[in-house]
Amino acid sequence: MDVQADAAVYIFAHEYSVPALESLLLKLSVDFCKVSAPRHTAITKAFARLPETSPFLQLLVDAACINGDLEGYEPGSDFEPLPDDDTSVALPTNFLIRVAKKYANLAKNTVREMELPQYFDYNTDTDAAVDDAVDDAVEDAVEDAVEDAVEDAVDERLAKRRKTAR
Repeated sequence: MDVQADAAVYIFAHEYSVPALESLLLKLSVDFCKVSAPRHTAITKAFARLPETSPFLQLLVDAACINGDLEGYEPGSDFEPLPDDDTSVALPTNFLIRVAKKYANLAKNTVREMELPQYFDYNTDTDAAVDDAVDDAVEDAVEDAVEDAVEDAVDERLAKRRKTAR
């Protein structure tokens, strides 16, 4: 997945109150955003549908400032061409304000890296429990994906053998 897909799923998880999924997507997005900038569409959708306090919004800002070229976020730019009928879409004002603040902090040589803990408040046992639940969910998802892949491979081989046996 990329941050574009992560943003869509994160918004879904927020709107349907699935905090474990929000945490999982935030973890995945932090890793992606360490090396890439978010797309224009991900930024506009997330800022339109998530609350201002969402850590995902700050992650998008940090990634845009650390890994992005803000000139590329202009509507219709080469960074992410927008549809011909929608060339007037601008980045959200709140995003731009946050970007200005982030650049001011970067100029002061403050936080230059994105690390997962800065997007979570680990002051409660609940946060640690959610973190553990997310880790368990990721492990289960990986195990399920591997099992499904193995089953699919076995089924394909059996089908091929049946074909050649005829």
